[in-house]
Amino acid sequence: MQLPRQELRSYLSANQVVGQKVLARLLSWASEIQNPTELVGRLVTLGDTALRTLNTAVGLGTLKQALALWDDNADNSNEEFWQKALTEHSFVLEQVFSWPTTIVKGKAYVGGKTVLNTGGNVVDFLVKNRLTDNAALVEIKTPATKLLSRRYRNSVYNVSEDLGGSVLQVLSYRFSLQGDFNSLKHGVSLEAFEPRCVVIIGATTELQNDEDKRRTLELFRRHSIGVSIITFDELFEKTRWLVKVLEAAT
Repeated sequence: MQLPRQELRSYLSANQVVGQKVLARLLSWASEIQNPTELVGRLVTLGDTALRTLNTAVGLGTLKQALALWDDNADNSNEEFWQKALTEHSFVLEQVFSWPTTIVKGKAYVGGKTVLNTGGNVVDFLVKNRLTDNAALVEIKTPATKLLSRRYRNSVYNVSEDLGGSVLQVLSYRFSLQGDFNSLKHGVSLEAFEPRCVVIIGATTELQNDEDKRRTLELFRRHSIGVSIITFDELFEKTRWLVKVLEAAT
């Protein structure tokens, strides 16, 4: 028996939870169709406004899932957890860059082994510009990783061992990638024109309201030539801002 369209709309509007479950099941079903041509044709008949609304709703849901993960795990000190989280929510990682980004590989080998097949360098994320294929290297720690250590003198703090080490490590990875690039790029559309390096580490909450700490961090990262340093909360705050923009547009 067919339910008239207006009656169906009225029923689902009055029972939003049921409507959400029905939509979720329909979308799951649609994703499993081997030949979606007819379905796409029917969706087009909904009109541009309906499709934009649906697309925005799906995008918002995905972004909010990433934010919920951050809000629930802001003090998580497990680096493997964040490796997996940024892999699954790659759009968060992509916001580091101003160009369209593709993850080439997580835990990517970037050269450095000896003739005895020992050593070797593995960067957390090897990414590239989707349009130019130019590579970038991303090294991550955790939100709980310290940015600064003890006060050095007067208003200056030392950066933490983890922050200083991560910067040098990702620079070493870039050196290794460029040195072994011809053998490493075999079968991969990738270039290494002075690859950008990124370190994602710590959280600005460590700095609290301490002007000296804020100054130390900003001076260090502004003068860390060739390496961009971004904290986890800064990264996810960009996602939060994007959610607000999309919600305002609906």
